[in-house]
Amino acid sequence: MKRVLLTVLALLMLGAGVPTSLAQDAPIAGGYGERRVNDPGVAAAAAFAVRERGRQTRRRVTLLSIRRAETQVVAGMNYRLVLNVREGGEVRDVTAVVFQNLRRRMSLESWEPTPAPSSGREVKVYLVALDDNGRRGKKIGCNDSLVPVTRSVSADAVPLKAAVEELLSIPREYEGGLGNYWFGENLSVQSATVRAGVATIRIRGNVYIAGICDAPRIEGQIRETARQFRGVRSVRVFVNGRRLADALR
Repeated sequence: MKRVLLTVLALLMLGAGVPTSLAQDAPIAGGYGERRVNDPGVAAAAAFAVRERGRQTRRRVTLLSIRRAETQVVAGMNYRLVLNVREGGEVRDVTAVVFQNLRRRMSLESWEPTPAPSSGREVKVYLVALDDNGRRGKKIGCNDSLVPVTRSVSADAVPLKAAVEELLSIPREYEGGLGNYWFGENLSVQSATVRAGVATIRIRGNVYIAGICDAPRIEGQIRETARQFRGVRSVRVFVNGRRLADALR
């Protein structure tokens, strides 16, 4: 009976104007289901969790990336998020649960340290310093700079694919005044391979572009992220089967 009621509530939510982002990949009522880390609803819940944690502890908390996201349909929506944050000067992973009621009001239900993996490896992702003119990193168009940021990924992961996935997980605004222009909807890595010196990266989803300066930022970020790996001489990127340059037009 409980499951039937939960299912009815989920259907009522979808029919009552809950955003499309919540309807996509909807989990079974009563259980948690995986969501993309760059889903707009997930991003909103993560931003809320960080703000609320900072308010509760009266400390500065900065969101560095969303590592994993799950949702659960109840009388509203639960978001269970694994977040990489800087809190009190320490960088760590935490698991936060955010509840969104039927009126879309959010509350932070829990915030707990996530156990660290037994081992890992470091990769670099490249973010953008606006109007930096090459002072902090490689200069690109519009007088911006590409700045490497070191991130930790699983030791078992394929390095190139893991680095690109890490890039997609980082929010638009990063600490130190850096920005991530790989911003959009439902972005995910289909494949990332290296053959004969050519890195080929295939991505699904929609990349948002706000102006003419965004294209060189987006292209530069993923190109330099891929070129950090030994033997990569050139980089090809496709979004939904189209060349990146065409997808950004």
